[in-house]
Amino acid sequence: MNFRSRAVKFVKRLSMLLPRRLRINVGWIVLYFYSLKYRGGNVECPCCGTSLTEFAANFSTGEKDTMCPRCLSSPRHRLIQLYMKDKTNFFDSKLKVLHFAPIFAFQKLFEDRPNLDYLSVDINSPLVMKKEDINNISFPDNTFDVILCNHVLEHIEDDIHAMGELRRVLKPDGWAILLVPIDTTRETTFVDPNIQSADDRQKYYYHYDHKRLYGLDYNRRLESAGFTVKVDNYYQEISPDLIRFHGLSQEPIYLCTV
Repeated sequence: MNFRSRAVKFVKRLSMLLPRRLRINVGWIVLYFYSLKYRGGNVECPCCGTSLTEFAANFSTGEKDTMCPRCLSSPRHRLIQLYMKDKTNFFDSKLKVLHFAPIFAFQKLFEDRPNLDYLSVDINSPLVMKKEDINNISFPDNTFDVILCNHVLEHIEDDIHAMGELRRVLKPDGWAILLVPIDTTRETTFVDPNIQSADDRQKYYYHYDHKRLYGLDYNRRLESAGFTVKVDNYYQEISPDLIRFHGLSQEPIYLCTV
């Protein structure tokens, strides 16, 4: 384990001694100092607005030039941020928002927005505002204007049931962004009940904790749970220069309505 990994592990353990909101604020300060060595004008994170010489390597994967050192956003998160700004009412209207398994940056930034009645949830994370099981959401029908749930469903055993729960608590005039990793070479989602071990899941699903490998039929799986789905290739509306400048992923946005 290298020094950076040991330092991250130590900070995580130390942070557990603090109240949730204080942990987030302390983490925000730590990231500020970490990001100073990246300050420049070559690229810019649209999530936190920081100008950088380059994006940092991802803490988890080691992939270079992908992670914002100020807010920990990835190319996918930055694409979602711009999409919500350009294509939705997220930053303008009074909205009740349910956010499953948010990254640190989104939780900090969205919780502080005055127009949002924001609730972050997860079944395990000590940083979220409430513990919640996506297969058995505790809220009544038609509760939320917006649901954000990205790269969660691939970890869920019965994803169709979870999708149905998300649809149930979404208001009739609400919307949800529900993204998963998709193998664009597959027409249909691959799942095999015999694939159970972490090694086999890594081999066939590309992650030790994934329960399936989604294909291009992902939108139809969402529709089977009752959603109306718009597959929006928003990144195609953005110039190559801006994609590079903001470090954006080039993947569709799955916008779900009731």
